[in-house]
Amino acid sequence: MWKWTIKFDKAFEIPTYRVKADGLIVGTIRKLGTEWSWEVAFPGQTMPDECRGTRPTRDECQEAIRETVQALTKGMSRDEAIGMIVSGIYLR
Repeated sequence: MWKWTIKFDKAFEIPTYRVKADGLIVGTIRKLGTEWSWEVAFPGQTMPDECRGTRPTRDECQEAIRETVQALTKGMSRDEAIGMIVSGIYLR
């Protein structure tokens, strides 16, 4: 359903990547010290506490964002999913 891309974001002092689905930012991956963490652009969708300290790789974080977005948009039309992504990003 989505074309996935990941890009480095130079605007931050810590290593930060934006995960995009068809050009819409759907998640963020950050490296704090030696640990990566992830967050999906929908309220309340962050890396679960039980995963913290497990040292996931950047690719594992990207996959977790992908799986979360796909689960949240399951059964929706493309327009409904895009609407939810956009409202999740801009209504925070």
